[in-house]
Amino acid sequence: MERLEAREITGGIFVILGMVFLAAFLFSVGQKEGVFKKGYTLPMQGRDLAGLKTGDPVVLKGLEIGYVKATRFVESGQAILAEAELFIFENYRDQILTSAAFRVEEKDFIGKHEVVISFEKREGPFLKEGDVVKGTVPLAWGDLKLGMKESMESVQKTSDEARRLVKQLEKKTLDGDLFKVF
Repeated sequence: MERLEAREITGGIFVILGMVFLAAFLFSVGQKEGVFKKGYTLPMQGRDLAGLKTGDPVVLKGLEIGYVKATRFVESGQAILAEAELFIFENYRDQILTSAAFRVEEKDFIGKHEVVISFEKREGPFLKEGDVVKGTVPLAWGDLKLGMKESMESVQKTSDEARRLVKQLEKKTLDGDLFKVF
C-alpha cells in the first residue's frame, strides 16, 4: 500500500513539474514571438517584398520593435501587390511617423530578412493602426550577381569580336590586301 502511495506521489510530482515546464516554455515562446504583447498592426505593401516571412523582425535604429505577423497578396487597382502585416509593440506606438521609410533588407547571407524603418526627416503625425505603408527592397546580391554575369558575357562577346577583327586585319596585311581598293 505504501509503495502504491509513493508511486502516486512520484507520478504526481512528475506531472506537476511537466506542467510547470510546459507553461514556462509557452510563456517564453510567447514573449519572444510577441504573443502576449500588446501592439498594433501596419499593412506594408510593395511590388516585391523579397522573401519576407512570418516572424521576421521589424527594426528601428537597431532595436527590434515588432515582427511580421502575416504575408499575403492583395489587389490594388490593376496590380497585385505583396503585403506584410507588421505587428508593432505598443511601447513603440509613438515612435513611427508617417515620414518613415520601410525597407526589406537581408539580415544575413543565409537569406533571413528584416524590415528596417528609417527616417530622412522626422515629420508628420504618428502612424496608427491600419495605416498602409509602402515597403521597398534595395538591390539584392542576387540581382547584382545577375547584372555582373550579364556584363561579363557582354565583355566576352566584345573581346571575341575584337580578336576576330584583329585576325582579319593581320591576314589582310600579310596578304598585302589591306590597302587595295580594286
